[in-house]
Amino acid sequence: MNNTAADTDEIEIRENYWKIPSEKNAFDTWIEGRPTEEERQKTIEAALAAREQWKPNIDGWQLVEKLTRFVGSRVRIQFWDPIMFMLDDEGPFPVEADLVHVVIGTEDGFPQAYLRLKNLAEIPTPNGHAASRYINDDMGGCHLASLANVYTVTKVRR
Repeated sequence: MNNTAADTDEIEIRENYWKIPSEKNAFDTWIEGRPTEEERQKTIEAALAAREQWKPNIDGWQLVEKLTRFVGSRVRIQFWDPIMFMLDDEGPFPVEADLVHVVIGTEDGFPQAYLRLKNLAEIPTPNGHAASRYINDDMGGCHLASLANVYTVTKVRR
């Protein structure tokens, strides 16, 4: 997480505190080449072992607390996609939305932090792709975005 003053208008998430380890995301940081079968198996086993022990750490909870300062504000959210390791301009489109609340729910039995959003607007970029896979509807007419997929949250000045 960004080590800036507490009153900053942007939070950059450099470490993904809310990402639950899984077989599905075990290779998200694999950058070069294809893994051998042995590397593949070891990576999956490590992810599954990490999953058994996973819980949000103090930094994850502090991130949630910092984000609550933006509740009631219009924010711009940049989601993270592994392609951004190599091609940072080809990630998901940023979105702007009104941040209604930061909530804790569950995903597969694990605690998970979500941004609850209203009045969502995607901001297309030349090489990006739709951010819709990172956003779900909730029961109250809002959208939910898992903090596990967020790279930056910036307060929009009106």
